[in-house]
Amino acid sequence: MDFQKYPVLVVAGDTIMGLSVIRSLGRCGVPVYCAYTQKDALGPRSAYCRGSFPMPPQREVAISSVREHLRRWKITHLIAISENHISLMNSCRENLEKECTLLFPRQEVFERAIRKDLTLAFARRIAIPVPETLYPQTRAAIDECRVLKFPVILKMASHQFPLGTIAMFQHKCLRVETFEELERVLGALPEGQYPMVQEYISGKGVGVSMLIRGGKVVLAFQHRRIREFPPEGGIGVVCEAMQPDPKLLDQSHRLLIDMDWDGIAMVEFRLDEATGSYALMEVNGRFWGSLPTAMHAGAAFPFWLYRTSFPDASLPGRQYRVGLVARSLAGDTKWLLATVRQNPSAALPAIAAYITSFRPSTRYFTWALDDPKPAINNFLSRFMRS
Repeated sequence: MDFQKYPVLVVAGDTIMGLSVIRSLGRCGVPVYCAYTQKDALGPRSAYCRGSFPMPPQREVAISSVREHLRRWKITHLIAISENHISLMNSCRENLEKECTLLFPRQEVFERAIRKDLTLAFARRIAIPVPETLYPQTRAAIDECRVLKFPVILKMASHQFPLGTIAMFQHKCLRVETFEELERVLGALPEGQYPMVQEYISGKGVGVSMLIRGGKVVLAFQHRRIREFPPEGGIGVVCEAMQPDPKLLDQSHRLLIDMDWDGIAMVEFRLDEATGSYALMEVNGRFWGSLPTAMHAGAAFPFWLYRTSFPDASLPGRQYRVGLVARSLAGDTKWLLATVRQNPSAALPAIAAYITSFRPSTRYFTWALDDPKPAINNFLSRFMRS
């Protein structure tokens, strides 16, 4: 197939996810272009990016700019990276679909992933274990959280508020140790803007990534987080490709089908190390931060999302390199500094783990021999800001 006839626009190519998508497509001979919103964006610096443009912050102007470049570069496929950009592109989906193929879910389906309360409701309906979770939105309802086992994790069930409302809870997630601390944190927020309150499950995150087409799993990949930032639970900064667990694959597939999903998603579980049981945490309905781990292991999700959009497309192999370790060097450095600061007694083991990760077999989220400029520029920009 001559991919040169079917260029892709990535909106936006700022992050590691955007850069990974550009690389996956470009390495397979697909012409790739990108929009960007930050001056130090990674995507425009990739050797595989054939052209880029700054996307204005104003909604209508941004949409007009995207449509202008769709026509200028004769784009046939559009991939949106972040939740905000998927929602932005979905706001004019009817018009965009007249010009190109959109490789992300329609908004009513996408909401089932970005709204954690909806995701957990779908999981409960098909008997997938989830952490105990409450959704207090008034001062009086806070008292209901006494029944939860502490510590708990606070995170927004949804980031959507009425027009003109500024979200006051600024944390991606926040660990709270006692009910009294919970009262203080929620009491400082306006009613109606409280995060959901969820029992804390110790252990490491496990992700099951899938490409679903026509209700069938086209590509699947599983990884575990060796280290996370923040250390008590957050994004994966050192990840390892795992042998797929049939039970988790089945649960992930059933959940995505029940959500009427088509395309890529990463279903995140957390392993309770004391019991050996898994609980569903969330669904990423977009490309995920540890995507380079899957790509290094041989699961090229961005390319196959694009390739399977064509009629009678070939399908990928299901094998990948189990045991491969990939690392975000910047994220792992943050993990080390946070670990030493929070728990000085763990400094030596943390330093040893950090240093021993510099082994030849380790792959990196940003660095690539065939595309070094984004990593070099990223390092220099961080150095100049420090």
